[in-house]
Amino acid sequence: FDFNMAQHFFNWGPMFAFFLISVIFAAVLKSHPFVYKDNSTSGDIFFFLWAVNVGVILISFFKAIYVGPGNLKKGWLPKNKRDIVHLQYCNKCKGYKPPRVHHCRECGHCVKLLDHHCPWINGCVGNDNRLYFLTFVASVPIGCSYSCYVIVVYLVNYYQTVYAKRYAQMMGHRMSIPTLILCMAGAAFAGAVALAVALLCGVQIRNILANKTDIERWSEDTANMRMRNTKFVFPFDLKWKENVKESIRQCVNMDGLSWRVKEGTTSYDLSKEVLYYRHRFAMSRHTFTVKKTPSWFGNDAGFMSALRALFLNKLSVKAGETVHVWRKKKDFLYGEKVFVENGLYKSARPLRRGWMPQVCLEEAGSEKQKLPYDFRGDGIHIAYNDMPPNNNSKGNNKGNNKGNSEGANEVDDARAVEAVVLNNDSFEAALNAVEDSNKDTSANSD
Repeated sequence: FDFNMAQHFFNWGPMFAFFLISVIFAAVLKSHPFVYKDNSTSGDIFFFLWAVNVGVILISFFKAIYVGPGNLKKGWLPKNKRDIVHLQYCNKCKGYKPPRVHHCRECGHCVKLLDHHCPWINGCVGNDNRLYFLTFVASVPIGCSYSCYVIVVYLVNYYQTVYAKRYAQMMGHRMSIPTLILCMAGAAFAGAVALAVALLCGVQIRNILANKTDIERWSEDTANMRMRNTKFVFPFDLKWKENVKESIRQCVNMDGLSWRVKEGTTSYDLSKEVLYYRHRFAMSRHTFTVKKTPSWFGNDAGFMSALRALFLNKLSVKAGETVHVWRKKKDFLYGEKVFVENGLYKSARPLRRGWMPQVCLEEAGSEKQKLPYDFRGDGIHIAYNDMPPNNNSKGNNKGNNKGNSEGANEVDDARAVEAVVLNNDSFEAALNAVEDSNKDTSANSD
């Protein structure tokens, strides 16, 4: 008996989904014999096909829960450890995330090809269970549409028999009040579920045909926002026929890591763009020191400040602490607490972000402002540079990289993002430290 799997099934999401299925199923069993009473052969055929559809719904529903999305092993490292410059680091799982892997806050795991967290299966839709989930969301609208049709026809023909005895005698059947309530609930549930799940099915089909998740669509849009000569080429889109084959292959093999890519691209292209965006965001942070502890009422800047504080998510800070801020609203600044470790600013854990009164903060000194932020989370100081939008600035970009770092790489393509290691000695030491710590984490988890 798998207690963890039982917890997945006996959760409000799967239990409510099973309740809806049960109500619709019971309503159809009550309605179906009277809808096809004049043509029992056709009724038997349609009922058999409907029953097969219900079986497909239940099997794919439970398989999507049982198989799971495909969680990445905690403390994962690439075969070539120097490839970590192209990978995001997960502070929760204490390991690197391969391309197309994202962390789910609800599940607490890094998931291969994470599409979304679905409360109805009490888990994520990912690489390993996406075809089962697609089968589920494709069969539900079919079954619910037919169920809604049968129940509505039964209600229209027999609802008067509830209170008209003579009409009931003429029809040869009288509908009871509990049956009326059951069928009304079944019709409402079936119609609403058919519409909602049909929309979800369309999204899933679109993602499989394009070989993209909604998260990756956002990353692609972010990549196209920066100045570039050419549009960003999504590396995993192989045209719809090959995308379908690749999705089936990855799901059947339960791999989710070794994806085929377009010619002229690499599997790291999207990860580089995300890291570049995070690097640019980190550069927009401003360092402040808390000069006095804000009051609990938020009235440090006066009465109006206290009123605004009622509608803000305030961050609790104390005098002497260091914070990073990147947003401003009236007399409040938004940010998080940070601390210094090995010459880098790191976010305080557990991660807390919120608003602070500006009058309680003062800009940090120049020495503190110079320290970079560890936006990767692994303690390795790496910058990400992109190609200027015209060839004339190529030389300037190269010169600036050489002036700011050792071993900087010249970017040869307007589409490319390159990692620049700012200190090779520290990089090698950090590589060994990360590898050792992740080995210990993996050993403990095993």
